[in-house]
Amino acid sequence: MVNDPAEWSLVDIPRFSEPTGMLSVVEIGAEFEFPVRRVFWVSHIVAPHAVRGNHAHGELKQLLFCSTGSCNIALESRSGARAEFTLSFSGPALQLNGPVWRSMTAFTHDACMMVLCDREYALDDVIGDYDLWRTQ
Repeated sequence: MVNDPAEWSLVDIPRFSEPTGMLSVVEIGAEFEFPVRRVFWVSHIVAPHAVRGNHAHGELKQLLFCSTGSCNIALESRSGARAEFTLSFSGPALQLNGPVWRSMTAFTHDACMMVLCDREYALDDVIGDYDLWRTQ
């Protein structure tokens, strides 16, 4: 595994255990710096070997984390750096900056992966062709 801190980094999520449950918090300016323009989540993955993602984005910044369950994410930068992480409800978040190829697998039945983005989908540059992405 090669880490590429310019294009991705793990972000600790503050968690507070209370008698009534767990409180987890991410705040702009504390855990990440970009303004949030879009929020989406991936859940109810029923196929045990489903692969999500398999794309990159042009300039998009994202913060990804699992609010429940877990999944694996494989990353590749244009420079060839690669990494794999497990996102889980008790683990860190993952910040992606710019053109990172990503594939998510091994979703648990209860997984809900939350994604905070710095731009709207209409303004996003989604690159779904791996060979095209490698040559840009």
